[in-house]
Amino acid sequence: MTSTATPELPTWEISNPRSGAILGRWDAATAEAALDAMARDAGYADYADCCEQVPPPDGGLDVVNLDALAKAAATGDLDAVNLAEA
Repeated sequence: MTSTATPELPTWEISNPRSGAILGRWDAATAEAALDAMARDAGYADYADCCEQVPPPDGGLDVVNLDALAKAAATGDLDAVNLAEA
């Protein structure tokens, strides 16, 4: 029997580094997919469409892989993880 279940997607937290506002958390395969999901939830076609209408702050938004952060914290290896790529 073959399983059709997909692996659990990581959870990403997106925030505005300028204001400190947490915009939300999304389950997605990549940081880019999380940004697209955030934009779609706000009524845009995708993150690029959102940025055309509402430019992000200088330097962009912070996108943190919470699963990678938790794993790094559990192992004590916080310096080794790239939170936006893990």
